[in-house]
Amino acid sequence: MYKNSILKTASLDTSIFYVCLFVLTIINELPRVYFFSNMDALNGIFRLLQISIYICLFALVLCKRYKISQLVIFVIAIAILGIGYYESDNGAFVSAFLLICASKDFYFESIIKVCGSAVAFVFCISISLYVLNISNPGDFRRNGLSLGYVHPNIAAQVIFILLMIYLACKHNNLLVKDYVVIIIVFLFVYTITGSRTTAILILLCPIVIPINKFFVKHKSKIAMLFISLLQFIVFLFSVFSAKLLPQYSALKKLDLILSNRLFLNYYALSHNPMSLLGKKIDFSADGLVYNDIQNVYNAKVTLDSTYILGLLSFGIIPFAIFLLVYVYIVWKFFKYNNYLLITICALLAVYAFSESQMVQIYNFFVYFAVLTKIPSLVAKETN
Repeated sequence: MYKNSILKTASLDTSIFYVCLFVLTIINELPRVYFFSNMDALNGIFRLLQISIYICLFALVLCKRYKISQLVIFVIAIAILGIGYYESDNGAFVSAFLLICASKDFYFESIIKVCGSAVAFVFCISISLYVLNISNPGDFRRNGLSLGYVHPNIAAQVIFILLMIYLACKHNNLLVKDYVVIIIVFLFVYTITGSRTTAILILLCPIVIPINKFFVKHKSKIAMLFISLLQFIVFLFSVFSAKLLPQYSALKKLDLILSNRLFLNYYALSHNPMSLLGKKIDFSADGLVYNDIQNVYNAKVTLDSTYILGLLSFGIIPFAIFLLVYVYIVWKFFKYNNYLLITICALLAVYAFSESQMVQIYNFFVYFAVLTKIPSLVAKETN
């Protein structure tokens, strides 16, 4: 009877966690649909709902089998992140930390399937509203279609994340049909959304996957070191390419190829100070600015880099932990020979250079692997 009570409690905790995860993913995805993007009342409801779910996740963590010392560290960490949340008005790291801690001993694949289901659900809503001409932001360059989202790049990102989740659930067992799926998705993203960066990364999948399979099979320490440090390398490139941009013509040419993303990093770093625990930053200018790198007037200013956004908005300490956790995740995947998840880590790390939405764990979903069970890991434990 006592054993049955424990099983029922565990089952209830799992169900509560999955509901919290599904709702948080919906809250993250829905405002990116053009129809919902400017609804202030909806954003207010979402904010209250988020806080309620954070409290629920906090309670789930306290019910986990953590040691007292671990719980103390957890409380201190959530307090620090809470300060950052208050200062930056961005709860991405708070939600990620709570979800990671509450997901302890759950199955990684089950978690990302819940995320994928929520993303796919909103994707279907967006497509439906777009077809009905209810959610259509208008025309974009390269004739890209937004498919109901606020921008074609967002639509491409959603498709890319869904593809990565699809591959992550393949257990190192890709068939010919899976490569066909990758090519079809590439053609769709390139021709429909016009998002070149996303399309290129998708096209790289059939190339990078066999290479990583070879490296994992031969336990290449050099490859393991490179991929585990890849996020840090891309971060350093983001910072130094921005800092050195005014001085080198080669970087200015690269900036044009990358749709002025180096200038956007340069502008953000030049106009926003860094802090230890985070700071509220407005990365978009009121109106348009003068691009002194390319000598262009009325240039639109946003911030597309996860790394620069993370550094400036969340602060040096939380962002440094963000980079270190990635290293741990890659080493964990190498330990269990999961070359598909290693490939996904690498692709997401590169993708984060050009998309600021990767600060959200629902997009950079490999972070769920920190405390969860991975398929190959479970298989080895049972043998």
